[in-house]
Amino acid sequence: MYPFIVYGTLRVGGSRARVWRAHATAERGTLAGFRLRDSGRRYPVVVPATEGSVVVDVLTATTVESYNVLLRRFDEIENVGGGLYVRTFEQALVGHESVEGWLYRPGPALSNKIATMPVIASGDWLG
Repeated sequence: MYPFIVYGTLRVGGSRARVWRAHATAERGTLAGFRLRDSGRRYPVVVPATEGSVVVDVLTATTVESYNVLLRRFDEIENVGGGLYVRTFEQALVGHESVEGWLYRPGPALSNKIATMPVIASGDWLG
């Protein structure tokens, strides 16, 4: 089981945090080498960048069953099957510890629109 690295509506305080509350715990972290962009659709996208970082929450499932539930729910929310997002394996920093986990990045359905999306300079969707 790997944690999930979330940066937008699934973060603590985000509009979709209720989806995971009964299934995982959260720790605040950062994702270096990425920047946030505003999709204009009430959710952000994260893209690789030579500088910058993104405020994230690292969600750790409480059981194997919870992990499987979350993996299905997150894939559905992020429309992985429709190409909106893809799930990749990345590293976030929680305190001084590097944590590897799943990150949802723009898929083919979004990739041609990224250049027109404004950068969120703070790196914090909720801040």
